[in-house]
Amino acid sequence: MKFTAPALFCLLLIACASESGPADISLSGSSAAPPAATLPVDPAVKIGKLDNGLTYYMRSNDAPGGSLELRLVVAAGSLEQEVTGSGVAHFLEHMLFNGTVEYPGNELDDALQSLGMQVGADVNAYTSCEATVYGLTVPLDSPEHVEVAFDVLDQWATAANLDPDAVVDERGVVLEEYRTTETAEGIIAARFDKAYTDGSMYEGCDPIGTSQMILTTEPADLRRFYDRWYRPDLMAVIAVGDLPVDRMEGEITDRFSDNMARSNSPEPRTRQAGLITGVVAEVVVHPDAPSPFVSIDYSLPGREAGTPDGERTSLMDSLVSALVQSHLDEQVAAGTLPVVRPFAVNFAYTDELRFMGFNYAAEDEAASVAAMLVELRGLADRGFAPEAVERSKAAFANALDQTLAMEATRQDHSFAAAYVEHFLFGADIGEVTDRHARQTEVLASITADELSAYFATSFEQAAPLVLVVGHDPSELPSTTELEAAVQEGLTSVAAPSRSGPTGMLESLMTAPAAVEPISVSQLPGIAAVEVGYANGAKVIFMRSDISEGQVDLWAESQGGWTLLSPGSSALVDKSTGAVDRSGVADLTALEVEAFQLSEGTWLASIIDETSEGFMGSARSIDLESLFALMHLRVTEPRVDGPAFAEAMEAIASEQRSVEADPYVASSTQLADARYGGDAYFRPYPDESQVADFSPESALAMFESRLGRVDDLVVAVVGDIDEVTVRNLADRYVGSLPSGASDTWAPLAPRPPAGVITRTVPAGANEASAGFELLVVTELQPTEETRAASRVLERILQSRLFTTLREEMGLSYGGGQVFIDLAEHPLPLAEVFVSVDGNPGGIGELHSRTLAEMTDLAVSGPDREEFERARTTVLTDLDFVTNGDLLERLVAWGRSDGEDSATLFDRYEEVYRLELQTVTEAAALLLPEDHRIEVFRLPDGRMP
Repeated sequence: MKFTAPALFCLLLIACASESGPADISLSGSSAAPPAATLPVDPAVKIGKLDNGLTYYMRSNDAPGGSLELRLVVAAGSLEQEVTGSGVAHFLEHMLFNGTVEYPGNELDDALQSLGMQVGADVNAYTSCEATVYGLTVPLDSPEHVEVAFDVLDQWATAANLDPDAVVDERGVVLEEYRTTETAEGIIAARFDKAYTDGSMYEGCDPIGTSQMILTTEPADLRRFYDRWYRPDLMAVIAVGDLPVDRMEGEITDRFSDNMARSNSPEPRTRQAGLITGVVAEVVVHPDAPSPFVSIDYSLPGREAGTPDGERTSLMDSLVSALVQSHLDEQVAAGTLPVVRPFAVNFAYTDELRFMGFNYAAEDEAASVAAMLVELRGLADRGFAPEAVERSKAAFANALDQTLAMEATRQDHSFAAAYVEHFLFGADIGEVTDRHARQTEVLASITADELSAYFATSFEQAAPLVLVVGHDPSELPSTTELEAAVQEGLTSVAAPSRSGPTGMLESLMTAPAAVEPISVSQLPGIAAVEVGYANGAKVIFMRSDISEGQVDLWAESQGGWTLLSPGSSALVDKSTGAVDRSGVADLTALEVEAFQLSEGTWLASIIDETSEGFMGSARSIDLESLFALMHLRVTEPRVDGPAFAEAMEAIASEQRSVEADPYVASSTQLADARYGGDAYFRPYPDESQVADFSPESALAMFESRLGRVDDLVVAVVGDIDEVTVRNLADRYVGSLPSGASDTWAPLAPRPPAGVITRTVPAGANEASAGFELLVVTELQPTEETRAASRVLERILQSRLFTTLREEMGLSYGGGQVFIDLAEHPLPLAEVFVSVDGNPGGIGELHSRTLAEMTDLAVSGPDREEFERARTTVLTDLDFVTNGDLLERLVAWGRSDGEDSATLFDRYEEVYRLELQTVTEAAALLLPEDHRIEVFRLPDGRMP
């Protein structure tokens, strides 16, 4: 299942596996069963089929506008490989980016970049067990862009080059991607893969293949797969965007109609899988594993996508996981379940392999497994309380309403993804109003008894897959102990329910009396209004229909952790997290969480370096709930026991990550070098801080920065009217308690001079080898330098992709480049570069990276790469979100109008940018003798 780990961990796909023997998997699916009725298709999408068998989907859509999403879908993936684990399907996907007949070699990349597209962001592909999908995001700046983009799709479909020399060169790149599977996360994930797929048709279908297979892949292998499976009857072309459907259809028929149909070709394997009925209990130990956690998963019955029965089953799966999540939270809050941060969700490993999963941390993993299984069995035996079911159904009904409200601004990429799923698996692509009415009716008809019976049956039919993961075997149960705990959990008598379901709140609080504003003004040059109050707070509102039916909020005041005791930067996130996961006033955390789910709102508290505040979102009709929650977080926050336990578990996870995760270790060394060990900035708490951290100190830290207001700027952007926002602001913002005026403290150390070099270990199998570079320059940002830095960032990233990946073949991703300009607490420019690569080639990669940076600093970019980069930046800036608008409004309010650049101003600044300006910026931002570098190397030692 998808495991949501603490702050600095990436999402980790986890499941359960057993080395004692394959799981017992029954395959289901009868060819004698009559075909199920399918759900109706949205008439706004035109679906056609050419004579050669190629299917196409087209939809005209103006969100975001000015662009076109294209997909080429091949209904063949690693399941169709002649040799299991060969990786041929995935290798072929790589090769199609290495040139075609009309676009040989790098001409393909050059052509796409000239249209404002960049590999990764706008040009990408993926291979799965079931399919291979190629995608383009095309800016519609000229008719030529459309023609070239469709030409590229047609070339991918019919004209692969597969040059032998290019195949040899690409082996290095594919091997670098394979190397990511040899990290601790990759090794653990492979164990999960084994448990999910043992005995099924998906066993061994991992698209990447093995290193030996990659090394021995020949052009003939790729050509055979291409000729056999890349054929019209297995393909779909999808086009969604700001073009008339007739124009899209003309482009498709002109290019794809003459593609040759192939008779007597093999059919892809029928996708099928069944329930896993054999218990799995495994302890996975790896020296670089994260903090210990437990995963328990149950396989779910199959369903037929795009059918009424499948739709009902999917709704019930989602309702059940929500109900179980609420139940587990209630037991933890009552102190009757010995786990931390339980997480329940239903998820799909493949389209045919679906699971309900549970993750958590615990002090005693074996005891917790027995307790969790007993709790789940008891819930399955007792069933769900009718009031809990009605509460969850109400929350789901609100979510359906919100989906309906937002449909008018649904983005091109969302439609394109849905059509991919429809072509491959028959997923629902119905008209949103019809779908809303149908699903609302289905939801209303689902009863507590039906859900309870479905949940109980799921538990009776499938067996638990239990996985305990950690790094120290002495702190984990043995396999024998875990097996005994599972047996105990499956056979012990389930206890009666020990806490009742959480009740449903009508509202969080009684609305405060309105406070008259002391000022109301229109912001010059933009359609926004600013309302000021005597407590020092002000609300800035701009109406936006970017996301219909939604309103977003960003509140910020000055100060941040610069006004707290030295080292507090290490604990501010834990304090705000503990408050956010707790109740408010006399309401419990469970009541607040249930209310947020029902109202479709979320709110997060933030204490940053020089500011503090809140970020949140709500349905337009429930904006008052968001304002009320922010008001209560300021006036009556709490830190409850379970939330503080989660904060402490997050601290333990971070401490473990510094030891086990090379990337976290590298970032820690970068911070230490940047600040010279000064306690001004500490990424993680030391032992004394942890010992002194308590619910009381966490709450005190929160209240010291967010308990009163003095210069709070509350920006509100969304699909709502000004009168409503001003009324809510008068009541919930104007009435907030005022505090003493303050601002951030100028305590930040200046950046160090010279070159500072550190090293950290590269992790398991040296798979995380690479380096980070940080160049910090004192520089007063201007809008011109901001525009130049955006373009320079793209140029350097493109150069590193071309040189480190395409030319040297020593890095899968090339280099990640981020350039950030800050005004406070010091006016700085920070250039961050991260490169992963072959452990034996780190020196070469480092030298070439520095050479590219030096060349840009000395000579600047050439005209062609400047124009390409500027075009891609303009394409990015052309896509505007509510978040972009909020950032500009907050900047205006925070600076009292001094920072008045609008999004249009920033677009124009890039549009007017000259090559010489970027050259000058490169000289300033990329000094040759000024950087911090941290190498991730074998044994953490320089060669």
